[in-house]
Amino acid sequence: MNRLPPLRSLIALEAVIRTGNIVAAADELGVTAGAVSKQLSQLQQQIDAPLFEAGHRLRPTPLATELALGVGAGLLRIHDAWSAAGKAAETRVLTLAANATLAIHWILPRLVDAEAAMGGRPVRVSQLHTTDTWRHLPFDIAVIRQAEETDGWERHTVGVERLTLLAAPGRARRLRRAGLEAVADELFLVSKTRAGELDAWLAAAGLDGRPE
Repeated sequence: MNRLPPLRSLIALEAVIRTGNIVAAADELGVTAGAVSKQLSQLQQQIDAPLFEAGHRLRPTPLATELALGVGAGLLRIHDAWSAAGKAAETRVLTLAANATLAIHWILPRLVDAEAAMGGRPVRVSQLHTTDTWRHLPFDIAVIRQAEETDGWERHTVGVERLTLLAAPGRARRLRRAGLEAVADELFLVSKTRAGELDAWLAAAGLDGRPE
């Protein structure tokens, strides 16, 4: 008797005695009535004492009633503890990681409204830099660019980034007059964080590969 029976058997006993009906208990637990009866039979074998009075299938013995009351009190404490844990999770700080530029210019100006929309839950913004490996940073939500490897994370597209070429005003006017082909004669500074962007512009200009 020092070894506890399966928790599901104790829960089944508590539900049957509380509802007074095996079918009702089975519906509440999301199992079949046969499964509940089997759990009661196994529990009775382990306790080696009758749980229901002879001739009255659902009239519990004093032993079963006392056991069910104890299980019910334990389940109530578990429910209260789980509810408290859930409330703690709802109020803990939510960490949002995002590219530094996006965080400063778009997220932070909207931070107060975001916290209000979540019922006052505090939000911490963690800024990502080019050299950061986002998987190694602590966060709840990340807004990241070109994240192909997101195994284990739920992924949603939140926007499409559109880029353009920048040039000094005089040079920009000359390129506008000359057309896209003129980009072949220009000197470019290419950012490693914008992989493929220059190639896309050259392809649009009908050029093969990067100019020497």
